[in-house]
Amino acid sequence: IFDEVDAGVGGAVAETIGRKLKMISVDRQVIAITHLAQIAVFADVQLRVSKSVQGDRTTVAIERLDGRQRSAEIARMLSGAIPTKQATAHADDMLRRARA
Repeated sequence: IFDEVDAGVGGAVAETIGRKLKMISVDRQVIAITHLAQIAVFADVQLRVSKSVQGDRTTVAIERLDGRQRSAEIARMLSGAIPTKQATAHADDMLRRARA
């Protein structure tokens, strides 16, 4: 389990971490908590964890992302709450390259 393995890094270093986690996952189970798209694109399974607070009650939801949902989440990670067309295209490209 890697919790915030991306702390203090970005760009090419984050991509290298993502590739190394992918290599580790060949013969081990890897769970990584990340906020960086450069790491998330290498996952076999991507989950989105969201938290909401209503009054004094906090709830957490976990959702498995597939296909377009995954691409949309990577785009959101790249550009913010409302992804741009460029971010969506970049997300698709990153996912494609990570699978190659």
